[in-house]
Amino acid sequence: RLQQAAAFRQRIATLTQRPEKECFASVATLTDGSPTWEANGYRHDPLKINLMFRSRVACTRCKERLKAAHIQWEKASPTTLLFLVTIGTREEHFEQLYQCLRESKDDIGIPECHDANAALLSEAIAEQPIVLPRDAALCDGELLPLEACEGRIAAQLIVPYPPGIPILIPGLKITAAMIALLRSILEQEGAAAIHGLFIRGKKIFVEVLNRDEETRVHTLTQPSPPQGSR
Repeated sequence: RLQQAAAFRQRIATLTQRPEKECFASVATLTDGSPTWEANGYRHDPLKINLMFRSRVACTRCKERLKAAHIQWEKASPTTLLFLVTIGTREEHFEQLYQCLRESKDDIGIPECHDANAALLSEAIAEQPIVLPRDAALCDGELLPLEACEGRIAAQLIVPYPPGIPILIPGLKITAAMIALLRSILEQEGAAAIHGLFIRGKKIFVEVLNRDEETRVHTLTQPSPPQGSR
């Protein structure tokens, strides 16, 4: 499988007439070359194929081709698609993926520039835990339109699939970046791709803590009482 994955990368590099490092994202690419990641034990997995695209539009174009060919990627960012090589992967699977990517060869490559309007996951979740997930999940909550949720506390999981990684978990304060990220996925994949949303007619709703619950639950930003105090 390692040899097949390596051969596939070489074929894509030949197809695009670019070096492999300009077609596939490495750990150094994804972490801006920070040496602390390697020091902490993170390594590039040669069985993960992280394909880069020149723009968000190019990545979306390739997704549509993959869907038409019934090929499913594992995870995605606005400009990358991750494919896993597993024990069930056969040589013909590489061939099917290669044939599909032939149509996207001009789209493959280092992203041309950072989109200032793109919602980055790191921006969406940084320093946002406000309430313990258990406490938030056990609240009654209320439904609010997605666009009205900024600053409120999520009361449920919101999980795009793929990749099956939550954007919202109970207890997180909802930010504009989170909403933008959900909007981007809704526009590209549709509401059926995001588990946990409530759809009423054509409007999208999210469950959040109501105002009374916000005043009753213990928030993580409050200082802990002195040891031994009652």
